[in-house]
Amino acid sequence: MKNLPHHLCRTLTASFSYKFGKSNQNHHCKSHLQSLENQVAICRHYGSLRKFTALEDDRAAIRTTCLQDFAIPNDTPEARAQTASVVAAWETAREYMAKAVELKAEAKVLGQPRILQIHARQAMIRAVENIHGQLNDSECPSSDYLSLKAEETECNEATAAPLDEILSKQASSQIQSAVDSTGHIRVTRTKAKAKMPGSTEEYRKVMKVEMFAWLAMASRYKAKHWLHGLTAVPFQKFTEYILGDRAYGLQIPSASGDSGSQRVKPDWSIVLAYEFKLRRLRWVLRQGPSVQSQGKAEESGNFKLELMEFDIERSPDHDLTDHALWERIFALLKEGGSPKVLLLSAKI
Repeated sequence: MKNLPHHLCRTLTASFSYKFGKSNQNHHCKSHLQSLENQVAICRHYGSLRKFTALEDDRAAIRTTCLQDFAIPNDTPEARAQTASVVAAWETAREYMAKAVELKAEAKVLGQPRILQIHARQAMIRAVENIHGQLNDSECPSSDYLSLKAEETECNEATAAPLDEILSKQASSQIQSAVDSTGHIRVTRTKAKAKMPGSTEEYRKVMKVEMFAWLAMASRYKAKHWLHGLTAVPFQKFTEYILGDRAYGLQIPSASGDSGSQRVKPDWSIVLAYEFKLRRLRWVLRQGPSVQSQGKAEESGNFKLELMEFDIERSPDHDLTDHALWERIFALLKEGGSPKVLLLSAKI
């Protein structure tokens, strides 16, 4: 790199430091004014805060390590300032890690989601805004909801939250204080709830918050296979399905027997209950090991997925005795081209 222009060397060095070291480690190195060369030297071998805090046990040993491992001399004021910045970053990292472990243990004992750090939350929201533009308060997930989803993602236990628990920044958290057995005052946040959406527009707003929350998780937890390739398209298609002619705008053949159809407007509470069951099933299927390959195969045309729902409760002439249903099934199976995957769902 010595033969490259100075500005290009600094650009390549900064890119290497960003890609190699983890975000927390880079944040501490930059906040203590370390040079890019020293940031690369540290992040190359100590890419996480936990490794960096275990580097040595005291300040004197850190100074020795700077001289021997990172080749930072002590013969000039600039070099000594770099050594001091490494020592300061090491002390801050130890305090940061100790507090993070304490908060994680306390949240686990109290049964609350772990508090998401400010810089991690801002990084996730920024990643979403880079693609979808600026988020207003009614669209941006609240810090409590992001913490809950982050806890679920880390445990690989993603669940569908009820619509009244999907909170945006506009929803305020409730804080309670209590005195424990030792006489200390403990301030805790209770699980806040919003109102259930009463119209289609309110439902769209809630689903936007849910969509941006999971897109934020996908930007942070790239190692989760079940979040790979997650975009806004599945959420938008799901919303249109619920509000389309198969759920809220359900249409049936008219009673007159002609080719026309009439709209059956189901009760809004029934639609929301059906929506919640579908979202729960969706996340169960999403975390399956074969979901990625199935989704890619269907998009590429390797097979076609068909979902049918029939009623076996109506007696004696239930859907299974309907010749039209079986004719449709056999017609789909006889079609040429890609293989078919037929899912039959029974309403009991």
